[in-house]
Amino acid sequence: MKNIILLHGALGHTSHFEAYVPETGAGHKVFTPLFSGHGGLPLPTEPLTIHHYIDELSALIEREQLDRVHLFGHSMGGYVALNYALRNPEKVDSVITLGTKLHWTPEIAAAEEKMLDPERMEEKIPKFAAMLEQLHGHAWKNLVRSVAVLMRDLGNHPPLTPQTLSSVAVPVKIMLGSLDHMVTSEESEAAARAISGGVFKLLPDLKHPLEAADPAVILQEMDEFWGFQKSAL
Repeated sequence: MKNIILLHGALGHTSHFEAYVPETGAGHKVFTPLFSGHGGLPLPTEPLTIHHYIDELSALIEREQLDRVHLFGHSMGGYVALNYALRNPEKVDSVITLGTKLHWTPEIAAAEEKMLDPERMEEKIPKFAAMLEQLHGHAWKNLVRSVAVLMRDLGNHPPLTPQTLSSVAVPVKIMLGSLDHMVTSEESEAAARAISGGVFKLLPDLKHPLEAADPAVILQEMDEFWGFQKSAL
């Protein structure tokens, strides 16, 4: 039996894993934690950073008394997973990321931050804004602003660099959709090369949002790396 933790991205939600849990959970323990500020949960009182979410993952693993875990993270969730694996290799069997941005600079963060303006979202992309309110409640605007702060901090102080990634001591599969406009194949491949047990997989015709992906495609990639279906027999 494996302990599998599925981590959503920034502005994402655990509901995006509904189609994944029955498949990965057959004979295994599956956890889909909700990061603070998401789904109506309160935000931290201090400015949000990636370290808040790394600590939340660590607290879950300690609370559930999990000896070893397999981590899957979409977008920011993958960044959290890799950081946890870097800090706690004795706790992690492997990591899979999908659509995770791994190259951050102040300029990149500034460009991302410009898009995280809730009032502009309501004006320019009202359907997306309405979806965020449905997922996260009336405080969704505060969440968007807090994620912008998190990205600014990532740009100024990225904890994952080619040097730190070279110290990741667990097998890692870095996946990217060929139609993902938020993450480049260059940064993803470079990160996979930096990790001694890293592999890169480009998935055709896949965009960035997890909810837009065909779960069967992602589940097949998970099974190829984890063998969760065979080990449940």
